[in-house]
Amino acid sequence: MITKNKIIYLFISIMALCYSQVIQATENAFQFSLQRMTYNEGSKSISLGLRNNENSPYLVQAGMKWLDESSGIQLIDKKENTPFIITPLLEKIEPAEYYDWLIKFTGSDTLPTDRESVYIAQFRLIPSTSAEKVDVQVNVIRALNFKVYYRPKALNGIKIESVENKLSFSISENKLIAKNDSPIYLAFNSIKVNEKEIELQELSKNVPPFGTQEYFFSGEHVNKISWQILDEYLFPLDEKTKKFK
Repeated sequence: MITKNKIIYLFISIMALCYSQVIQATENAFQFSLQRMTYNEGSKSISLGLRNNENSPYLVQAGMKWLDESSGIQLIDKKENTPFIITPLLEKIEPAEYYDWLIKFTGSDTLPTDRESVYIAQFRLIPSTSAEKVDVQVNVIRALNFKVYYRPKALNGIKIESVENKLSFSISENKLIAKNDSPIYLAFNSIKVNEKEIELQELSKNVPPFGTQEYFFSGEHVNKISWQILDEYLFPLDEKTKKFK
């Protein structure tokens, strides 16, 4: 039974893909810094900023999470902490206010030195509550998830544009299999199969270094695929095309 002034919490997880069209799609929303979050080994920290474009204050709860790379969206619960911390853990943002969070590397002896690793910086947006007396008050808690890449020293200076030719594709039934022969993660702005775009949720999956990723599509015989890779500032590079017989 719902009692007076009881707060019902609805948890909605939103994967922030950091595309410019995502920012432009909502007039009243949180705006975030548009760039690939890459921590180069030896750096003191990297920052990630949010601006509150809404008319009410929010309490922002920040934390670092493990990512399930097979889905590209789902988070994994582990007992051990990630090798990153984010500060502050809790911060109030007023309307029109901008704030930068710092992400620091805490150290790890188990990370590979020949390729990137990826983690998630999560920001839970807790809205302010109304002082008015109401029978039921509903608060929607949104979660913005940003990928944070750890890049070892051996890879410093590598540009995404210089390795996009390391990407190759094959077809297996209704799956497009992308193979990445480079040491860094590659992310897509778009993938088209026979001129039909793959669903946005599928594009959340990056292609891991020296690995493969599967992208599901609808349709039968594939004549052609086209794709665009995102660069360091999350702008699309020139579209590439591959034809199949």
